[in-house]
Amino acid sequence: ARAADGSLSLVAGTPMQVRLKAARDCRASVWVLDPSGQVTKLFPNDDEPDDRLSAGVERVVPGSGKYELSTTPTDGPGRERLRVIATTGA
Repeated sequence: ARAADGSLSLVAGTPMQVRLKAARDCRASVWVLDPSGQVTKLFPNDDEPDDRLSAGVERVVPGSGKYELSTTPTDGPGRERLRVIATTGA
């Protein structure tokens, strides 16, 4: 369900995909930040170490059947957030 602030409420334990698309060639990483301050890197990872995005080309994470991203319960108040960091540098 989408809230008024644009956030999505997902049922814990369901698979999810992250769709990335950049205007310029770059490198990207995706992190989840939970309300307690725990930070977990979702991408790149052991199954998908290539963090490069090509301009205008959508990339879906996970991009293979090797692994699955699943939602987890959020403990306490607040919401988990995904943060995407992209850079054209090394």
